[in-house]
Amino acid sequence: MKHFITTILLLAAIAVSASNPKQINTEAMGVWVNDSVEAVITKKACIVFRQLQNGRMTASAMCPIENFYETVTFNADSTITATEEFTPELSLIGDALYINGSKLKLVERIESTPPYDMPKATSKLGIGSRLQEWRLGVTIFCNNGNCGMEINTNRHMFIFLNSPNMTYIRAAATANNDKGTVFWQNIRMMRNNNTKELTSIILPHNARIAENDIDIDNSKFHVDECAFIPDGSIYWSLIDFTPDLIRINGCGETYTIPRPTKDSRKIEWLKFIPYSEAK
Repeated sequence: MKHFITTILLLAAIAVSASNPKQINTEAMGVWVNDSVEAVITKKACIVFRQLQNGRMTASAMCPIENFYETVTFNADSTITATEEFTPELSLIGDALYINGSKLKLVERIESTPPYDMPKATSKLGIGSRLQEWRLGVTIFCNNGNCGMEINTNRHMFIFLNSPNMTYIRAAATANNDKGTVFWQNIRMMRNNNTKELTSIILPHNARIAENDIDIDNSKFHVDECAFIPDGSIYWSLIDFTPDLIRINGCGETYTIPRPTKDSRKIEWLKFIPYSEAK
């Protein structure tokens, strides 16, 4: 009888979670994946990517404290639809996350932390750690009334932006060392009215890319440019640094990573966990 009651309560809790999509289940914090779905969940924000049937892809984002809810779908006929709502249904059952019935595995744990002054870059020997740490957190950014969200964890980088001129939604595995950053974009949804790019793709073996450690090949870092590698990864090489700013070679531009202080504007601060320990 006790087992029966426990089962009923569990099912009821799952039903409430699935029927109230505007709430974030903080017990599910982390990066979750399978080969057709990926999700990043923090205490205050969430982005879900899904490959649907008939050649469609969709991504949904929410940050309740900012009243930010949006779902964007790339359709098979090259049209894009967007709604101001978060449509996926998420349920945490045991050690698995289910999104609309699809089972996902946890590949990175995430912890929130209070704001703090992040360490300065004092030596090239610590640049890899500073690149990882300085990017961490959840940020909402707005331009001319169009807002997007960025979530960077210890092993992944996510962005969700839908504006009149561009839709840029992606997930990427990432790793850093003292020569720069390796960026491996495994999900990309891009509409660029200037370049005419229209792309929606999730790489084969998405779960493997998101879960496995990135093996950095230092010979692929180029001093004066980024490098595209046949396996799909991109190498952003270190240009220079000061105690409060790191510059690396992006693709066609220089990326600057400033050192956050406790007064920096972040929706949520995420705890620095060494790359190999964050799984």
